[in-house]
Amino acid sequence: MAVFEVFTQHVSYRYKTTLCSKATIVFAICTALATFVPLIISYRSIGFWLKSDTYQEQPDIKFTHDYLLLLQTDIPHNSIQCRAQFTLTDNFQRHCLFKTREEDTNHDGKVDFINVNIQVPLLQNESVYSVTLILTIDFQISSIVQLKMKSLVPFQHVGALPGAGLSAVADLKFTQKKPVDYRITESLFRTTLLQPDNSLQDLFITYSQRNYSTGLTNLYKVWDLGRDLDKAFFIKLRISVPECLIVYRPGFWQVIKWAWMQYLSIFIVIYRFLQVVQEYVFSNQLVPTFKFVPWKTL
Repeated sequence: MAVFEVFTQHVSYRYKTTLCSKATIVFAICTALATFVPLIISYRSIGFWLKSDTYQEQPDIKFTHDYLLLLQTDIPHNSIQCRAQFTLTDNFQRHCLFKTREEDTNHDGKVDFINVNIQVPLLQNESVYSVTLILTIDFQISSIVQLKMKSLVPFQHVGALPGAGLSAVADLKFTQKKPVDYRITESLFRTTLLQPDNSLQDLFITYSQRNYSTGLTNLYKVWDLGRDLDKAFFIKLRISVPECLIVYRPGFWQVIKWAWMQYLSIFIVIYRFLQVVQEYVFSNQLVPTFKFVPWKTL
């Protein structure tokens, strides 16, 4: 009949000694090395404490229907202004046809595309050379960190020759100067950003100083040259809202978990090595100990 092994059990020898002995000193040194050497190695190797982490999330974007459009013509100091809050104090303000359409292509409740279509009537002696368009949006992320804010989407183009219209496609980009705090709801810049009394230069200076902002990237533009006197100047902008890379400051348990895994991975190697050292020292009686054999105690 065939015989095969079903179970193995190791024989354990016990080594005992008095409190004040060389064996106790060896044991104390090995225990201290097994505890503190992995901590020193993992800490000195940089990255022991996780100060920031990243993840990707598609923001929830809502267009607030507040905008500012500036068209620079060939007449000096005579820019055409179009804004949602129209006032009669500025002679250069003009009504325009402003249309927006939000698309949710994957039906997840978040906007994937924002389509902007603008038509500005011009006088016969007016030619447009540059376009500045600023849109205001509500920006929100909520999966790991909580951030709600009003933000701007600036868009500019300067042409060497007068044009009849501008078409562009771009991606929305989230820019941050510091990590977002974990599980702390930040509600920032909830007031109106486009103040009628602020100049465009002051607006950009103030906006550039923010820790969190939005803009456009992967921008592709087509500037239609010429001028059709019977048609209005048009602007077509399609903004895609992809997933953004969010940098955040992790919470307490995530930091502990990250540090513990680094410490444990080094501790296993150091502990196993010191176990071999102690086995050699005690089994060869390099330091005096009392050796207890299991079958002799029965």
